Amino acid sequence: MIDSLINRYDNQHKHPDTSVTGQQKSIGAPLQGADLRELESYLERVDNKRRLGNLYRTVTVDGHVRWVCLQHYDEISFNNEMRKYINDFEAMGGKFDLKTKAAVVIQVNITGKNVKMMCEALTKGFNIVELMFQDCSISEDNLETLLDVIINRSSIRCLHMTNVSIRNFLGAVKYTSAYMVIEFNNQLLKVRLSDVNQDANIPILTQLLQQNK
Repeated sequence: MIDSLINRYDNQHKHPDTSVTGQQKSIGAPLQGADLRELESYLERVDNKRRLGNLYRTVTVDGHVRWVCLQHYDEISFNNEMRKYINDFEAMGGKFDLKTKAAVVIQVNITGKNVKMMCEALTKGFNIVELMFQDCSISEDNLETLLDVIINRSSIRCLHMTNVSIRNFLGAVKYTSAYMVIEFNNQLLKVRLSDVNQDANIPILTQLLQQNK
């Protein structure tokens, strides 16, 4: 591909078409992006300090090379990273709505690997506003780790837990949270609980109070 661009560039300069028709064709031809050699020639003229004109090389999903400024480069890098987190989240069985920023996890045995991925994503800018776990299971230690990040280092403002089983270190179910909605507003917590199996709410409430730093 690069050789063809170089050859086309050389041919254009060795055999220029000075006719009116040739100029019209040149003017009317759609510009798909700067050829690499043309970009190099431009930079040689205006960039004597060899800073590449503050441009950074990126490759699009269809294999095309683009040169962008630092701001757009950072935006592209950030968006690519967020797309990776969304893909990882959906690969574990979750669903994420880009418009509402709501995330749902249904009928998933949440592992330590899943929790590590979610915590990394949340602390690096994965913008989830509302998170719901339904018919899931998670170990007590992993729940503690996840709650710490959700409460103190994430954008989540509301956490729903419906029929979530909490396992001990042996993997056996220790208790089940039938229904709990937790709303976060700065350092304030608002909790709504189900009347069913109230004893199961006490350990989670204890963890919430401990993690609300």
